[in-house]
Amino acid sequence: MGAVPFVLFSIVACLSGMENAAGIQKSGGRLLKYILLFRVASTAIAFGLMHVFRPGAGVKMIAPSVETVQGSTMSLTGMLMNLVPANLIRPLLEGDMLQIIVIAVILGVSIGMAGAKILRDVFRELTAVFMRATRIFMFIVPLAIFCSVASMIIKTGVDTLLSVLGILLILIAGYILLNIFFCIAVKVRTGLSPLIMLRKS
Repeated sequence: MGAVPFVLFSIVACLSGMENAAGIQKSGGRLLKYILLFRVASTAIAFGLMHVFRPGAGVKMIAPSVETVQGSTMSLTGMLMNLVPANLIRPLLEGDMLQIIVIAVILGVSIGMAGAKILRDVFRELTAVFMRATRIFMFIVPLAIFCSVASMIIKTGVDTLLSVLGILLILIAGYILLNIFFCIAVKVRTGLSPLIMLRKS
């Protein structure tokens, strides 16, 4: 509810606010490139950590309902083709973040090149609104997570808590590794201090 509109509006507002058409196109292209790099790096780190540590292995969870999850594979070409959505609405409804970012880049670049100042101001105001909304969500989320974990423990037993803690530790390790990767990338690519990126993010 919060992430999708915030990402969409903030990227559109950022790119549409640039005055130089060449700068807008260059920034949009760089953003897409780094999004792809982020996706590949984060997927590689996630699969690597899960393969090495295998959290939850051996834990038998008994859930009220069981759903069969079909596995799927996608080639690099398929992933690139999947970047461009078939329509504007489906990615927003399904929360497909990569397609939402592509939509935002295209909209932001288009608004900036067209010089549509009213639309640019609208997206800036929407970004400010959803920044506030995100802060409200952050007060609610811990309670929702607590209730969700408590419900899971009641239904499946205390053993699953250790498995969840293992997944949480691996998630934290993944974020740390990903940030190290990008700090190195920032230093190598730009020569700037990664501390600036960490401070701003």
